[in-house]
Amino acid sequence: MTQTRTTLLALALSLGAAATAHAHASFETDEVASESSFKAVLQIPHGCDGKATTEVQVKLPEGFVFAKPQPKAGWELEIIKGDYQKSYDNHGKTVTSGPLEIRWKNGSLSDDYYDTFVISGKISGFDKETQIAFPVTQLCGASDKVVWDQIPPKARMPMRWSIRRRL
Repeated sequence: MTQTRTTLLALALSLGAAATAHAHASFETDEVASESSFKAVLQIPHGCDGKATTEVQVKLPEGFVFAKPQPKAGWELEIIKGDYQKSYDNHGKTVTSGPLEIRWKNGSLSDDYYDTFVISGKISGFDKETQIAFPVTQLCGASDKVVWDQIPPKARMPMRWSIRRRL
């Protein structure tokens, strides 16, 4: 007989106070199973105080591994790679490094429009309830930026993802 233990993992999009704009970002999905593939869909609803978004940066948390960003027409894509804090299994192969940050650069998303930025990866290494952050920086032109780099308190989290782990 197979036993299944359910573990919840709360993932929080980092949303801090932004003095230069009233923008906010969020993720589309609120449930994902641990040790499974996950498509993180970041939603950028507008620019910075009327200025177009020209770059979106997403720092990937430990445990979101094997990340592959979706290219966007009109944007350059930069993948910053480095060592993970621990090793992960990828189809029987031990992996100790990979993408740590994704940047869509030199694009232009008018303040009048909404768009999404997608990163596919795997949620791995979690067996208890916890919070992890995806710090996001939105650049608008040469001088404006909005940084979401704090994990909000549980009661104010913009989203929660339930992670189910089978033992």
